[in-house]
Amino acid sequence: MEVTRSNYLEILPKIVEKLEGAAFISFDAEYTGLKFNDGKLASLFDDIVQRYEKLRRVVLSNSAPQFGISIFHRINEGENCTEQIYSVDAYSFHLAEACFADFNMTKIKASVDTECCQFLKEIKFDYNRWLRNSVPYLNNKRTEELKEYLDKNPNFMEKCSLEERPLDKTFFPETVKVVTPEHKNEIIQRLRGFSTIVDVISERKIPVVGHNMILDLMYFFQQFCSDLPEQYVDFKAEVVKFLPIVFDTKYMTVRCRKMLKHPSLKHSKKDLAQLDCSGLYVIYNASSSVTDKYSPVFMLSENCQYFQVDLERGKTMQLDDMENANLCHEPSFDACVTGIVFLNLAHIACRMDKELLTSDCAPTMEKVMFSVRHLQDQIFIARASMKTMCLKGEDPRPIGSWLKICVGNGRKIDIKNIFDTVQSVTQQKLSGVDYEEVSDQEVLFAVARIQSAKEMSAILQQSGYEVTNTLIPWDKKRYVIVEKLKTDDVYDTWRNKFLH
Repeated sequence: MEVTRSNYLEILPKIVEKLEGAAFISFDAEYTGLKFNDGKLASLFDDIVQRYEKLRRVVLSNSAPQFGISIFHRINEGENCTEQIYSVDAYSFHLAEACFADFNMTKIKASVDTECCQFLKEIKFDYNRWLRNSVPYLNNKRTEELKEYLDKNPNFMEKCSLEERPLDKTFFPETVKVVTPEHKNEIIQRLRGFSTIVDVISERKIPVVGHNMILDLMYFFQQFCSDLPEQYVDFKAEVVKFLPIVFDTKYMTVRCRKMLKHPSLKHSKKDLAQLDCSGLYVIYNASSSVTDKYSPVFMLSENCQYFQVDLERGKTMQLDDMENANLCHEPSFDACVTGIVFLNLAHIACRMDKELLTSDCAPTMEKVMFSVRHLQDQIFIARASMKTMCLKGEDPRPIGSWLKICVGNGRKIDIKNIFDTVQSVTQQKLSGVDYEEVSDQEVLFAVARIQSAKEMSAILQQSGYEVTNTLIPWDKKRYVIVEKLKTDDVYDTWRNKFLH
């Protein structure tokens, strides 16, 4: 269901009512920008702090103009239930930060990069609808600024009227000479818009689910919760206050592959092969085939019944490859798919319980959530030295390997020749590798897989290169992200020592 400026005041209370007793909500976002505006790319050299700082710059320079949410309810609960049935409600929002008169007009700036612009066009994103009929939002900081503005400018409506600057009647249905406390509260409520949903999710501690969600999560926090902190550790501390329970289905997929290797599970090799993937639609297809008699069943509400055709098709073929799958990348549809994937993966986790395999009952919601408790608050990080952001507690140590490669005799190092040399032996494209030139004769490679680094090192040594192979350094007391690395320079100190 599409929620716009024209109907949001009517629909928001209904959504809040739907959130009562929700098992969880899933969400998806579309952005105006994905690239780092300083030209720096995501790199295997990035630690978690560096990646956060890069992504923060992306979020502060762009916006997420469209969000989709799906609300899941368990509708048959009890010890003797033989089915695991969930109802699904889905909503899509065009969103824009609230501004009017002199409030917030100079602070709203967002760029649109060409690739995202093209992608949004391909998925039929309506720019006119976004600009003219978007639902407002304000994070907590902007809300406090709005309260201050209304206190200092109680006659702003009259002033706008005299200056012939019309106010949107949706937000300001009546013009008053002086804003009273009652008017003030009504204005704030209207302009917070979508943020009121986030308030309820936070207050009721409803679990939130996303897929490969680090950027979605940061846009979500910036737009509806509070301004992104400069420091990574502060972000971790703040985000759990607003969203106490978070699941990333990309991270869950990686862990479920390991679960399926357990000897107690039948056909685990087949199931493991099916889940050896990362894209949302591919995981949906794969996880939908890892089933048993108690696998979750989904009942779509009237507002998203039109999802049914594509959801059924996606079980037997890849939605991305289908010309008729018109709903791909529509945020509310993707949010729905993400929620279904979460429950499919959670059921795989439930299968680790021997009692369930011999039980005559479907797992309760409490059992489902208990089975994935160890996967909670773990956010997958792509192409970085640390693969996981742990929202609560210490982050894991880096993985992968760094290779320092040198050439002697005054020769200048040739990056292309290094790639060609390795690929000629392996007969494979060299992926999962990033490099930084240290000097004309030295280059540093970051390799995602240690085994690949060993193979690469052996090949280059045989070709006459001098190779130093080392694991990425890690100091449990200082390098794990429990302190502010920006001030203690642990990483930079080691890196300078290694390079020079």
